Amino acid sequence: MTKAEQIKNTLQEVRKRRQAQKPVVYELKLQNLSKRKSEVLRKAFLEAKWLYNWLVSGAERLEIPANRVSVVEIKVGDSFETRELTVLGSQIKQEIADRIKDNLKLSWQRYRDRLWCQFKTDAVKRHQDRLRNP
Repeated sequence: MTKAEQIKNTLQEVRKRRQAQKPVVYELKLQNLSKRKSEVLRKAFLEAKWLYNWLVSGAERLEIPANRVSVVEIKVGDSFETRELTVLGSQIKQEIADRIKDNLKLSWQRYRDRLWCQFKTDAVKRHQDRLRNP
C-alpha cells in the first residue's frame, strides 16, 4: 500500500467516523447561586467577550501579553468606551488570546493549502495542454 492510498483510506475512515457523530449542546442549570455569584458569572462572560473582540480588532494586539491587559476599548453605538476587566483571571485572558492565535494559524494554513492545490491544478492543466498541442 502506497502512502497516498494509506492517506486516502485514513481520510475515508475519518469521514465515516464523523458521520456517526452528532453535535451536542449541553445546557446547564445552575441552582442555588446567590445573586452575587450569578452576577460575577455573567460579568465574566461579558468581559471575555470584550477581550476577545478587542484582541481581534487589531492584529498587533496579539503581540501584547494578554494576561497584562486590564482595560479594553469597546464599541457602544458609534463611540468607543474603555472598560476595566475586573473578573477575568490572567490564565483565562491568556487562553482567549491563544485560542485566537490558533484559529488564525489554522485559517492561514487552509488558505495556503487551497492556494497550493490551485497552483498544482493549474500546473497540471498547463502540462496537459502542452502535451496535446506540441
